[in-house]
Amino acid sequence: MGLGQSPDLASERRQGTDEVPASEVVTSLVDAVLSEEAARKESYERRGLAVVTTSGTLVTVILAIAGLHHSAPTPLTVGLLAAALVSFVGAAAGGLLANLPQGYKQISTESIATLLDKTVFFGDVNRVTRKIVLARLGELTAARRANARKARALRWGLFSELLAVLLLSFASVAAALR
Repeated sequence: MGLGQSPDLASERRQGTDEVPASEVVTSLVDAVLSEEAARKESYERRGLAVVTTSGTLVTVILAIAGLHHSAPTPLTVGLLAAALVSFVGAAAGGLLANLPQGYKQISTESIATLLDKTVFFGDVNRVTRKIVLARLGELTAARRANARKARALRWGLFSELLAVLLLSFASVAAALR
């Protein structure tokens, strides 16, 4: 028997009604939204690692290109390359921050144990369902806050990486026009 289902539900359906209790609908909604938040978390972390990887690779490319120049670079080129390196480090930091463990809540075992008290366990199904849904909403609120922090870190990383690529492009143009 899933969350929100009760023995009363089975008897209601046997009596010919196909209506689903509101508690079952709400419980399903909260479970679905929590699953979406878990998927968002994984997506942010995966993309954050991609930012770290590409930033590291591009820093290596910058250093290799800088080492290939036989003549002394202009102060403008050096400044642009230095700014690009700083931006790539910022991008990597954003990607790593997107993977930082966050404060995701879970229903505690103590809270579940209180539901096993016989006055609650054999009590009103709707009251118990409401308690469970409220606890799951607490999980959802915490997950959304944590995912918002991950999204900000990822946006910072992507912005920094874009800035670094632009600076690197300007440095290449400055070196070529020299």
